Amino acid sequence: MNSRKIFFLAGILILAAPLLAAGTKDHAIRVTVEVDYGPKDKSPIKKVVKLKEGSTVVDATKAVAELKQGFVCCDMKDVETIGGVKCDAENEGWWLYDINGEKGPVSAYRCLLVDGDRVSWRYRVRGSLHRAKTSYYKETAPGTGVVVGIASVEGKIPQLPPFAVHKNNQDCGKEPKTHPCQRPHDKGKLSGAVVWLEDLREGKAWGKMAAPSLTQRNCEFVPHLIVAKKGDVLKVLSGDPVLHSVQAVDADHGTLFNLAMPDASSKNQVTLSDKGVWDLQCNAGHRWMKAHLVVVDNPYWTLTVKDGSYRIEGVPPGEYTLNVWHDLYGLQKQKVTVGSGTVSVSTVFPADKFRADLRYAEAK
Repeated sequence: MNSRKIFFLAGILILAAPLLAAGTKDHAIRVTVEVDYGPKDKSPIKKVVKLKEGSTVVDATKAVAELKQGFVCCDMKDVETIGGVKCDAENEGWWLYDINGEKGPVSAYRCLLVDGDRVSWRYRVRGSLHRAKTSYYKETAPGTGVVVGIASVEGKIPQLPPFAVHKNNQDCGKEPKTHPCQRPHDKGKLSGAVVWLEDLREGKAWGKMAAPSLTQRNCEFVPHLIVAKKGDVLKVLSGDPVLHSVQAVDADHGTLFNLAMPDASSKNQVTLSDKGVWDLQCNAGHRWMKAHLVVVDNPYWTLTVKDGSYRIEGVPPGEYTLNVWHDLYGLQKQKVTVGSGTVSVSTVFPADKFRADLRYAEAK
């Protein structure tokens, strides 16, 4: 190759360099990272960091503070220390994180980030976890108000990655497990969402509700969704000859119960003493096992049907908080004022804001 050709090719590379850099830049994401040291005497952190696509919560946190990993409760890659503050099992001091205001997955190194995410770490100690306030409901007489509405999603519904089966293949199978929250929706209308009203202390009588129960069958939770009355007794059974666990965790990382289910003869029961939404998970290596428990403290609740619609009748006049919860998109709240007639409500979830704890990256 003569010198003229060499100079020509070098010139092309020099001119192309900005374009190549711009192409690389397009794959960068910006993430806000917040660290709250709680009762520890350290200043909080809030920074926007630029990361490469495919980064995890651990990668983002390491960009703002020293982070060490080790076995804390479940995994050798658990986050053990941030900024010199270490988890303290004896005093129940733990590092917990949210993404965009929703609780993160079990292990931070598995949670994949996207552009615009906000990661918030909090150091919590014993007694600081939120528990639902106790409440009392009195059956008197139904009102004449009606709340109707439609729950829908706007945008392209995401495809959640399947779970690889790495354990107990003889009983759990070898094929990847479809994410339990992945199911078809009719033209963006959300079926199977739970809708309920808060702030009611009296009104119509409770309708008949099935006794709540949860079974582990073929390494899956059945059913996927349970709605129960506060104070009910939940029966937990297993039909599998392998070790399972059933942990109920709410959005504030509070645990309602955590049960060991060692074999097919395992039976447990739990009194549902708190209202709220609880994710059910198995911590015995079966990450695809997920279900949900919604505990209500009044009878003003229902499920959306195929077209996303719902109807709650017999509502006394007043101002209430309407909750619409979907296992893929989380919870939306809005105030509604009910009189003697019908109130129409629309709840729209943005498709790209599905629950942060349903995004994960496989262990590296």
